[in-house]
Order: sequence, then C-alpha cells, then structure tokens
Amino acid sequence: MTYELELTGLDGSNPLGFLAALGTLAELSADPSTIYRMSWVTASGVWRPRLHTEQPLEASAVASRLAELLRLGTAAGKDAEQLQEKLEAADKVQMHAKKALKETLDDIKKRKLRGEERQRAIDDEAQPLVTDYGLKRADWLKLLELASPSPELALGKDPGATPEHFRFTAERIAGRLSLADRRCGDLLAAFGSEAVFDIKNNRVRTTPFCFVTGSGHQYFLATVVELLSNVTVARIEQALFHPVPHADAKLSMRWDPVEDRRYAMMWSDPTSTGNEAKTNWALNLLAYRGLQLLPSVPLARGVATTGFLKRDNGPEWTWPIWSAPVGIDPLRSLLALSELQKEQPNRAVLAACQVAEVFRSARLQVGNPPLHKLNFSPSHTA
Repeated sequence: MTYELELTGLDGSNPLGFLAALGTLAELSADPSTIYRMSWVTASGVWRPRLHTEQPLEASAVASRLAELLRLGTAAGKDAEQLQEKLEAADKVQMHAKKALKETLDDIKKRKLRGEERQRAIDDEAQPLVTDYGLKRADWLKLLELASPSPELALGKDPGATPEHFRFTAERIAGRLSLADRRCGDLLAAFGSEAVFDIKNNRVRTTPFCFVTGSGHQYFLATVVELLSNVTVARIEQALFHPVPHADAKLSMRWDPVEDRRYAMMWSDPTSTGNEAKTNWALNLLAYRGLQLLPSVPLARGVATTGFLKRDNGPEWTWPIWSAPVGIDPLRSLLALSELQKEQPNRAVLAACQVAEVFRSARLQVGNPPLHKLNFSPSHTA
C-alpha cells in the first residue's frame, strides 16, 4: 500500500517553491529505512508536490524528521558561541600573517633585486612568512570545519573560495561520504569545481544559483549558517503545509521572484518604513538543500549547472513538473533531460517521460557589481 501527503505550502511554478520541494525530497531520502518518491498535482491552477511512501505519512512527523536532518552537526548554545569566537580570532591571525607576507614580497619587488640577491631575499625574508602563514591558515581551516554546521559550509562565507580551499574541503568531505548519505558532497558539487576559477582573483567560478554575493554584507553560505540556527519543527511544518504570507526578515537566498523590489515593480517605495522585504526562512533553507540535485560541471569556458542555459535574453533556469511518483535517483536524470532546454520542447517526448509542464525563469541582475542584486523573474511555461 502507498501513502501520500501533499505539500500544500509549495508552488511548483515558483523557483523558491520548486527548489524547496527538491530539498524536501533530498533530505528525506537520506533516511535509508524509507523510500520516498514525489509527484506533482494541480489544483486551482497551482502545482503542488506530493510525497509517496509505503509507510503512513503525517505532516508533523515529516516536519520533525526534516528539522532533525537539517540540525545534524549544528552546535548549540555556549559551545557554538565559543567556537565562533575562536574562529573569528583565528581568521584575524591568518589574515594578518597573509598581509605581512604580501607586504614583504611587495617590498622585495620594489627593490628590483636580481638573480641570487633576489632569491636570497626571498629565502631569508619571505620564506619564514610563507611557513608562518601556512600554519596559521591550517589552524583557521580546522576551526572553520569544526564551526561549520554542515561540511560544505567550511568553504567560508561564499562558495567562491580559492581553488586550494575548495579542493581541501572536497577532500575532507570525500572521506565522509557514503552510499546512504551523500548530501554534503552533492552540495559541494553544486557550487562549482576547483578546475574552473577566475585567474585574476583566484576564486572558483560558482553556480548561477549563487544570488547572494556580498552586496549589503550578505553572503551565500553565511546566510545558510544563520538559517540553520533558526530551524524549528513549527517553521518547517508551516512552510510546507500552510501557505501564508512571508513574515520573516532578511536571511534570504533571493530565489523568490517577489524579491525583485525595484521601484518599477512596486506600488510604493520599497525602502520606506513598513515596506521591508519579507521571506520564509524554512523555505529558503530547504531550497538551498535542493541544490544537491543540480550539480555544476567544469567546461572550457566556465561551469555548466543543471537546468541553466544562456539564451538571447540572458541566463534562464528551466525545470520540469512531473505527474508520476519519482524517486531521488531517477529525478537526477529527469532534471538534466536535454529536451527541457530546447526553445520549444517536444511535448510528446516530455509526456513519455511523465513531464506535465515546464517552467522557466530568467536570472536578472539589477545594478553593477559589487552593489547589485540578483533575482529570478516570474516564471513562464516553455
């Protein structure tokens, strides 16, 4: 016998709602004792996800299990505060060592030394600082890993880490992966690859889903850490099963099209008191976890991310809505179906894959870096 549970709080035509559905299925599928599948049903023109299992499903039990999975590894109370203080202190120490090394190398360069004289200056003056910086950075990385509530968050505030840091984190995660639980490895694979990086600033080129890039002192992974500290069963249950207007402040991954708050898109001043943007913390966190089904792979000219394609009007993300119950592994293939990326997908081909609808949203950039905002446009059918 199969049991079903509809997630009435999620809208499949909304990028945030669809990603949250992916995150819900991905997190629940980490439990090997129960096989979860997902399908979509439409009511009053809105696509809602439906969970399928061979065991009874209740909203409160699903929310409780998700909260347990999301909190896994998260330090609490004074332990978390003390660890964070040590991390911040170690970060300052390693940054000071890095600055001292740079200043010494710059000074050697200004002296315009040549040959053996230049090498002797590097060996005597810079090399001890290289060693010192390496040791201090290693101490910081260890604390960063301890302080991170999930291993992939050890990259720091932003997934665009240095290639060396990205590789270090990947190697640490690889040693922990299992067939039963590959979540943090899949999330790291969603961010990018150390094989593709910007030579100028020595930073990994990241997934186009990275909408929070430091503007307003908000960072992608730092936001995730804060969202994890606010996980509650009540928040998750409300987000998944009780559609109400968003009421949470800040802490957003910016994947909801309503967060495009330009003057031209609103009736009133978006900066006025009482008109601040609202979001839903639980939906944003579940949506982040949904990225584990959307990997990025290295190409000659950057990274390619599942569902994203550069079109004439800019990058767009395409996602399917399917009618038959699908498990986590077949879903990985379905999301990467090449037919979805055609300008006008063949509906007969999609129907054979149980795809009932296809949505697209453009990735919008408002303003110029670093003072810019990224948003999804309202979706349209392909």
